[in-house]
Amino acid sequence: MPQYSIFDLNNVFCQKVDKDIAVFSNKTLGIAGVFWNEFDTHLKCQGGYKKINGQLIYGSTNHFTRASLMKNLKDVLFPSVIALKNTLVKNQIQLHRQSNRLTIIFGVPIEYGSVKMLKGKNREKRISFSQNGNCNWDLDNQWIWRKAFLDACQQHGVLKNDTADIIGACGEQWVKVPSFEDRYIGFIFSEKNLHLVV
Repeated sequence: MPQYSIFDLNNVFCQKVDKDIAVFSNKTLGIAGVFWNEFDTHLKCQGGYKKINGQLIYGSTNHFTRASLMKNLKDVLFPSVIALKNTLVKNQIQLHRQSNRLTIIFGVPIEYGSVKMLKGKNREKRISFSQNGNCNWDLDNQWIWRKAFLDACQQHGVLKNDTADIIGACGEQWVKVPSFEDRYIGFIFSEKNLHLVV
């Protein structure tokens, strides 16, 4: 089974689209994706901001708030989805022709659970982050990124559908990074027989 290093995908094969977004694709290898550096951690909602987390968004909000938050999440993913679409078109790659794996690479520090949005004295917003060495977050609660990304890919023509015959495997993988400023999220489509390694 061929193996590809996440470090190489993000740092060697990628082409920068702007200061935060980079894309890569290789038709022969059957792999394509997008990395979003310093991704947004919170979404604006009625009354303030909510951290992007599947459990928080689906477990503690009503239907209307959930729908609004999911729309906002798809909107913030728009530049990444369009960058991916452009590289797929350029390299003549069509994802709907085979069963693919979608892997979400979540590059964050171990203390990612401590990230909070705070209001300052003049109502300005700022991110608070505690580098205390404690891990208090669950990777499986990041599934919300996958759902929003696949939905956005369908809306913008990257995928015709995300049914099991097109996306036959999916999941999240954590990569530890040294600081909050080094955070990134990667969305990688690959043929199911490829293996990503840290």
